[in-house]
Amino acid sequence: MGVRSLRLRRYAKFPRDPNGANGVNEVVTQPASTGTFANTSTRAGIANGENQLIAGFIIAGAWSKQILIRGLGPSLAAFGLTGTLQDPVLDLRTETGTNITVNDNWALAANAAQIPANLRPTDPRESAIWTTLAPGSYTAIESGKSGATGTGLLEVYDVDSVASSQLANISTRGLVGTGNDVMIGGYIVRGGASPVLVRALGPSLAPLGVVNVLTDPTIELRDANGVLVAANDNWKQIQQTAIQATGLQPPNDADAATSTILPSGAFTAIVRGAHGGSGIVLLEVYNLESPVRAVP
Repeated sequence: MGVRSLRLRRYAKFPRDPNGANGVNEVVTQPASTGTFANTSTRAGIANGENQLIAGFIIAGAWSKQILIRGLGPSLAAFGLTGTLQDPVLDLRTETGTNITVNDNWALAANAAQIPANLRPTDPRESAIWTTLAPGSYTAIESGKSGATGTGLLEVYDVDSVASSQLANISTRGLVGTGNDVMIGGYIVRGGASPVLVRALGPSLAPLGVVNVLTDPTIELRDANGVLVAANDNWKQIQQTAIQATGLQPPNDADAATSTILPSGAFTAIVRGAHGGSGIVLLEVYNLESPVRAVP
């Protein structure tokens, strides 16, 4: 699947209660949503070809936004991870697949000194892209230099707070394994509560030409303390009506999805294969009240 296939769609404001545990189509009154994504990260195995780690994101609004993208690998060993990607490379592209910039070894970038000191990668072999992007859809790809493989972490930071422009819907495609090699997505919501839909697509990627898909993905959504917020295996089991009301229902019944309202704070989405399965998955997080403009 090419980078263009990761294009994120634009959807209207979410009209119904996303917390209906039994999927009842219940119309409710909700407080105004002010929450936005401050940053996102995804940890997964990285290999070659279809098994690279690919993140898609939308900058919504009227103004350009300062973004930092990091591709980490060697520094993950300090957290007890083994088999880390030793020399990650980052590639940033437009929605149509046109290359914007590539980085290998963050300090070699011409504007490396502009990266805030607290956000600079700790290992010189890691990659970073510091750039200003106009509203639109973008794709960032983390791969291993010279075909290297291992566990990597791909991060996208919103480093300014311009209210009229925000980091909106986010997706990451990568390889889900077992044990410590599951896919882990991290998200920070700032500025208030935000209704979100989280999807893990596996079997529905096969018609797009992706091979070795995760045939039965599961999702766990946890808060900063590790407390379970929501979980799902097979999206129609619990919140079918509420998810269908968003227009974002997964194409395959074996895909996973959960909808909830997240307060400000940090959250983690964990994608595993049911019964120990492994394969390629697309993890998506939609801010259902983002004022996402149409992108040509």
